[in-house]
Amino acid sequence: MRILHIHHALYLPRLITRAMRELGADADFLDFDVKRVKEFTWGSDFDMSAAPWGLPRLALFFARAIKHYDVFHFWAKPYVFPFLFHARVLFGLDLKMIKKAGKKIVWHSDGCFAMTRPSVWKGIDPDFCRICKQTQGDIYAFCSDEYTIRLNKYMQRYADLKISAIKLDFARDAIYLPAPVETELWSPGIKIPEEHRYKEKKAGSIKIYHGVGSSVTGNGVSRGNIKGTEWVIEVVKRLKEEGHNVELMHITSMPNRTLRYYQAQADIVADQFVMGAVGQNGRECMALGKPVLAYMRKEFLDTISEYHGSEELPVLNTDRESLYYNLKRLIEDEGLRRRLGKSSREFAEKWFEPKAAARSYLNAYETL
Repeated sequence: MRILHIHHALYLPRLITRAMRELGADADFLDFDVKRVKEFTWGSDFDMSAAPWGLPRLALFFARAIKHYDVFHFWAKPYVFPFLFHARVLFGLDLKMIKKAGKKIVWHSDGCFAMTRPSVWKGIDPDFCRICKQTQGDIYAFCSDEYTIRLNKYMQRYADLKISAIKLDFARDAIYLPAPVETELWSPGIKIPEEHRYKEKKAGSIKIYHGVGSSVTGNGVSRGNIKGTEWVIEVVKRLKEEGHNVELMHITSMPNRTLRYYQAQADIVADQFVMGAVGQNGRECMALGKPVLAYMRKEFLDTISEYHGSEELPVLNTDRESLYYNLKRLIEDEGLRRRLGKSSREFAEKWFEPKAAARSYLNAYETL
């Protein structure tokens, strides 16, 4: 089986591609303007320009790809030709050609907007989009009903398989497959380079890690309280005032390979408390053997239970109301921290290890 992964979703396609090769599959990764984001995506096998002048080279690549590959796996962007999609010229023609050639198409959600419209989120949780400044008025670029509909217009017709962690809206017929974590890089006891050693403000403090990729979008628009950061800051402040020796490790805009050194020095991980699913940041910290708190919606838990069965995700389910209580509980109970951390590592080795995850993808492709 020959697979082409298209577009980045952090470093996940790169990691899955490598693992598939180790399992004997013919897998490659196509991305665009890689140099700009390489620290976060870890590079690609084929690097194309998304600009109009890149069309001739990309067209030649596509002509060869459509003959060679059996499966085209799209990560959060439903096109091979970025310029045509953004210019709204002949959008969907590439997908139609792939299907006409008898090949399979996989459509993979990444983030909250790829398969679920803001209006649907607001119907479930009125605060969900209000917290994130990208969606005010449903008019901001890629966070709008109109944009989500456009992303899914042709995938509704052509996708043979959809993958999503939450089965809502256009993802109602999706399946869940685990995102990979490089469990050898994110391993308990990794050596911390001196330049990345966290400097405690007070000796012996319990360090609560909370990471955000970026507080603004590429267009400079504020992402607001997208992970519940404001609540984490408030709760840690309250715990300090009550006499707990704690401090917040709030880190943003750092490449994941470097970020792991800080994640590894945390005692507790506060992942995200708005979207309702465990993010890659949380999964990385699980692989490091850390106790993780995150808000997990029923829709997310129902979806992953179809894959993991009765094995529960060892994450302390925490919303805004229970954040103070659960953080305090972990601060005061070292044994609970150790037990949760141990279970987290075991779960990550079983489900998130790259080859383990890649097998699940290859098995899914075989059903198409």
